[in-house]
Amino acid sequence: MKILKQQARVRGFSMVEVLAVMVILAILGSIGFGTYMLVNRNARVTQAELMIENLSTSLENRVNERFTGDSLDALEASGILDGDSQYPSGDGSDGSSQNLYAFLSGDFKANGSYDAGEIEPAFPEMDPNYQGKGKYLNDDLEIIDPWRTPIRYKFHIDGEDLNNNVEGGFDIWSAGPDLEFDTEDDIKNW
Repeated sequence: MKILKQQARVRGFSMVEVLAVMVILAILGSIGFGTYMLVNRNARVTQAELMIENLSTSLENRVNERFTGDSLDALEASGILDGDSQYPSGDGSDGSSQNLYAFLSGDFKANGSYDAGEIEPAFPEMDPNYQGKGKYLNDDLEIIDPWRTPIRYKFHIDGEDLNNNVEGGFDIWSAGPDLEFDTEDDIKNW
């Protein structure tokens, strides 16, 4: 009889042991989750920085291509260009990235189809039908950041009210991780 009682004691875990294991697992889980969130945030910030850099470079490349013929006529007719400049217009408000999208994608009517056959979209991610990760567009054909917030674009032919101090420059910026514009974590090209 005594042998059976001793075996029963040895086979199970005490409540204290089970609670200790659960506390250790909870601590490890919270450390792992916190690290995951930090890495995810940093990856999105880096993705947004690269996206804005790519948009800026692509815009400069398109301007340097000096549109001619049918492409230039289509751009002027659609009102995408700002006055006599080769840059798309943009006032830095909500929806200001639509002209930037149209200019970089060749979708001059901003209707989701390409109007200028000789113009290739600057990125596959700018194609409204793109199905992969990292799509640059929302359903309103606004360029969006990794947090799915529309970016903002500003150009003024005289360079007035721009943060970018390059002559004939433009501003492109994202709200950043807090999803609020004009805060410290905005991601900018200036």
